[in-house]
Amino acid sequence: MDLEHDPNLSLTIGHDTEQEWLALRSRRSIVMQLPAFDLCRGDRLSVGGDTLPNVAMVLLATDSDSLFDDVDAALADSDTDVWRVKAGADVAEVARLKSPDLILLDSQIGNMGGIATCIALKQHQESGRHEPAPVALLLDRAVDVFLADASRADGWLIKPLDSLRLQKLARVLRSGETMYESPVMS
Repeated sequence: MDLEHDPNLSLTIGHDTEQEWLALRSRRSIVMQLPAFDLCRGDRLSVGGDTLPNVAMVLLATDSDSLFDDVDAALADSDTDVWRVKAGADVAEVARLKSPDLILLDSQIGNMGGIATCIALKQHQESGRHEPAPVALLLDRAVDVFLADASRADGWLIKPLDSLRLQKLARVLRSGETMYESPVMS
C-alpha cells in the first residue's frame, strides 16, 4: 500500500476550513486514519502522512494519551518525529509500511500487549517482512523484566519514565547498542 497515493488516507482533525486547519498545524496528536488502523503523529504534520526526509521516525504503541504525550515531549524535535498506534496488533503492519528508526512498546496495549507485540515484530524482522528496527519495551513494573527478557527486545525502561532516560534509550538503541534497565529492589 502506497500511503502517498492511497485514496483511503484521510486526515481527521474535526475542522472543515483550510484556515482552521492551518491554525492547528502545530497541534499535537493529529490522527491519520488509515484503512486498518489509526496512526497518530506528534508535533508536526506532513503531507500524505509521511515523515519528512532525513527525519528519524519513532513509532510508539500505546493506548495511553499521557504516555504518548510524555514520549513525544521527550523525543520529538526537528530531527525526530514520534508516531503512535493504539493497538499492538497494528504495529507490524505500520512498521512494514513506514520503516521506523525505533519502535517503543507500552507493556499494556489494548488488544495485544507489548511483550507479545515485540515477539511478533522480531519474527517479522527475522523473516524479512520488514526492515529491522530496534524495539524497546516500556514496562509497568520491575517484575515484568522476567517476561521482557523472553521477548528479545533490544532494550527496556521501567516506569515511571522521565525525559532523560527516554532520550538515552533512543540514542543508545538507534546507535545499534542495547539498553536494559535493571529493577531496583527495596
